[in-house]
Parts: sequence; C-alpha cells; structure tokens
Amino acid sequence: PVKVDDLAGFVAVANAAATDNKILVLSFTAEWCGACSTIKPLLRQFSTKLKTIAVFVIIDIDESEQVAQRFKISSIPTIILLRGGSGPEHEMARIKGGGPGVGRELLKLIHANSSQEDIMIMQQSQLKGPNVASARSLELVGEELTDLAFMPLAKL
Repeated sequence: PVKVDDLAGFVAVANAAATDNKILVLSFTAEWCGACSTIKPLLRQFSTKLKTIAVFVIIDIDESEQVAQRFKISSIPTIILLRGGSGPEHEMARIKGGGPGVGRELLKLIHANSSQEDIMIMQQSQLKGPNVASARSLELVGEELTDLAFMPLAKL
C-alpha cells in the first residue's frame, strides 16, 4: 500500500487513481492501534492481488489529521472505498473496526463496487498467473509473516 502523510499527497494519489479509473481503498490507522496492526498483512496481500483495479492507501490519523477530518474518522481502523475523486462525496463504502471477517467484508465491498471492466481486468490478470515481479512485491516485514501464518482464515 501507499503511505500518505498529508492532504496534498492524498489528493495526488486519489487523482491518479481516478485518472486510472481504479477504486481507492483508504485504511485509516495509527501506530498504537492493535486492531490496525492485525489487518496490515491482509491489506498488503490485497493491494498486491488487486493492484489492477484498486489502489490501497495507508493513512495514519496522527500524521495526517486533515485527511482523517475530511472523512470524519471517529474510530480506527476504518476502511473507506472511493472512486472518481478525493472528496467524501466519492465514498462508496465504509468498514469500521478490524474484527473477524473484515477481509471477507472488504472483498465483498470491492466486488460490489467494481465495474464490469474491473471484473474483466481481474479475470485477465488471473489467467496470466503469478510472476516473479508480483511475488517480489509481496514481501512481508517484521512480524507480519508470523502474524499472517498464525491467523485463522476465519478472521481474515
């Protein structure tokens, strides 16, 4: 995922996603948030697997208060899906909390908000199969690999 530290950086990433007609997945987090740390490996995997149709963005609410205020973030983790711009009027869906099933819920929302073109792009990219470049982009850092390995699939 792309880490955004300020409003200008967020607007630039959002505009690039809009130009490419991609879904923008915003993950509002904080360093001190345990639930945020739990879903971080999941977001990394999704950002790699869904890069043809979505751009995943990490926004630390302590570092980028303006973006958090723009979307009226009242609890974390919060995941917001946008399409077509950087304002709240472009919001398509929102998930509050990071408990069991958040991964399944996020995939459902991405699918529900995908265009027919998105679905065709995903199908074409799956037909090509994995490659070395995509495998290298899935590097896990720190304890993320251990966390992911021991997390029951039901929680994802």
